[in-house]
Amino acid sequence: METENPIYRRWNPPVETRLPDIHGWLEDIHSAHELASRLSQEVSAENPDPVLLDALSTAALVRYSRCFTTGIRARLSIEELSTASPTDIDLHERIRGIRDWHIAHPVNEQEVHALYVFLMVHQKPQREPLGFLHFLRLSRPYSRSK
Repeated sequence: METENPIYRRWNPPVETRLPDIHGWLEDIHSAHELASRLSQEVSAENPDPVLLDALSTAALVRYSRCFTTGIRARLSIEELSTASPTDIDLHERIRGIRDWHIAHPVNEQEVHALYVFLMVHQKPQREPLGFLHFLRLSRPYSRSK
């Protein structure tokens, strides 16, 4: 005979409650905060790892933004947060803009990409490639249109 764990029990709240949504939002916000803290530590390091910087910043942006996108749980709106100041809302919009334009949809009309080839020029007409450089320029600021 199986015994139920006395500490953990699954609770299925009524469908009309927002408790599961709120719990999910809090988990994502706490995770985003932890990722951002680790990103800040890595930025301050003597030799920051660019791969780790990219991974931590992407993960923090995605985790934060999950609260404000559609999915199984209800979508949170920044306007629902009564303590959000105009400065908070502006920062929120910038973060969401970065996520929407450069993380979730990284190849779009807001980015201009170029590939440069470095050539070794000899006395002969022959040229040998030395390397490549990828250039990215953002043609619009990190703002979301409403």
